[in-house]
Amino acid sequence: MKTNICFALSLFISLVSLGQSRIAVEVGMMQPVPYGPGLFGSTERQRSDLSPAVDIIYLRKIAGHLFLGVKVGYEAYSYTYTDNNFSMGGLFGSPNILKVTTVGATNHYIFLAPVLDLGIGRHQYVHVQLRPSVGFFTQGAQTTEESEFDNEVQVNDSKYNTTSFLNATVFRLNIGFTEHLPLNKQWHLTLSESLGILNNGTPLSQSAGTNNCNVTSNSFSLQLGIMRKYRHSKR
Repeated sequence: MKTNICFALSLFISLVSLGQSRIAVEVGMMQPVPYGPGLFGSTERQRSDLSPAVDIIYLRKIAGHLFLGVKVGYEAYSYTYTDNNFSMGGLFGSPNILKVTTVGATNHYIFLAPVLDLGIGRHQYVHVQLRPSVGFFTQGAQTTEESEFDNEVQVNDSKYNTTSFLNATVFRLNIGFTEHLPLNKQWHLTLSESLGILNNGTPLSQSAGTNNCNVTSNSFSLQLGIMRKYRHSKR
């Protein structure tokens, strides 16, 4: 894992050394999108907490409104996932059985992403960004609790440490906007909003550690930042 993080940082530094157009630091909050029981009999529910998010972004101007670059960021996922499975009793007195799986975790990741950035309008005060990201798990903890109720009476309760089942890497697609407030010709304040769509094929945890529940979550982040513009001298 340390090798992956060192590689990500080395790639970021090497890209910056090729030439500079814009570099930014953004700090804010990220939250997995909570959801409840949905259509078609879904029994899943997820609650989540606000977590810190910090990004360093480098962008190189390719054309008038088009920038390419790279982002290195830190984020944490903090959530409680619950799945209820209910079995209705039969006509001959068989019990009503409710099986509840609860997964709680706070996981920390380093994300690396190429950035496609498009400025809108003449002054480009608003930018649209697309970032396919890979996240490397750094630290965290996960617990899985399995409870069983017989006609509303709890008959079984087991709780396990399932941290070892957390996936080492996750993949996510980020789509977002960044608004710029110029302070002068070189410095801008920024406000960024981003929706992260986590790949269902790589959930946060392996199903073997979550009683076969597919724990995955999209996320929303809101960040404030400071950006420095670099102008290249013509030769």
